[in-house]
Amino acid sequence: MPGKSKGVLLFATNTAETDYVRIAELNAKLIKRFLDLPTTIVQGDQGSNKRLVDGAVVEWNNGGRCNAYDLSPYDQTLVLDGDYLVFDNNLLKVLDTVTDYAIADKNIYINSVNTIDTMGPRAITPMLWATAIAFNKTDKTRQMFELVKMIQSNYSYYRALYNIEPTNFRNDVAFTIADRIINGYVENPACRMPWPIISVSGKLKQIEFSKQRIIVRTEQEAFLVPRTNLHVHDKTVLQSAEFQEAIENVIA
Repeated sequence: MPGKSKGVLLFATNTAETDYVRIAELNAKLIKRFLDLPTTIVQGDQGSNKRLVDGAVVEWNNGGRCNAYDLSPYDQTLVLDGDYLVFDNNLLKVLDTVTDYAIADKNIYINSVNTIDTMGPRAITPMLWATAIAFNKTDKTRQMFELVKMIQSNYSYYRALYNIEPTNFRNDVAFTIADRIINGYVENPACRMPWPIISVSGKLKQIEFSKQRIIVRTEQEAFLVPRTNLHVHDKTVLQSAEFQEAIENVIA
């Protein structure tokens, strides 16, 4: 859309275990390199959860995404997890074509072929992924974000109503329910990302980059994927000096 401002919104709040702001700052450099877009990093108290990661309980601040519509200084916005690392320009195509909003509805794990994420065995499916959202500031989009706020504020009620299994608040769940409501409980392809999120889960040893490929290494295996946007769950490897040096080489 000519004349419309475009940018990326990243939510990042540090915890005792993870420097989320540093990870978001690294991703902002990738965003500038591959999308040539400005990035706004939102910090602060976003609501705290606890989750189990590799046998340890860690803090997880994920409560602020419902405010993305209000906080974004852009007409057209990409809302991304700080650890959804940008390595190509495909997200620009979404911003150029989205009418109201688009949310990812598929998630492929490159190192966990049997992983299937649902909201529970009797919950509505498929689950959407708030990891990547593109939106224009339209009335429908505003209403969708207002619904997410309401769902978050009354999560126990909506969790019971929709048979949601996870007890902790999840943006994925809230955005899924809001999307169903705003679209009259009918699947709306216009509100979907045209491709899946590519994720890598579990504990990693190293991530390497070449001009065309990404190599993800665990202690036992290595996975080779084309250069693509990658959602990395292991925050330890993202905070390593080796990874930061690799990112600097990528953007050079």
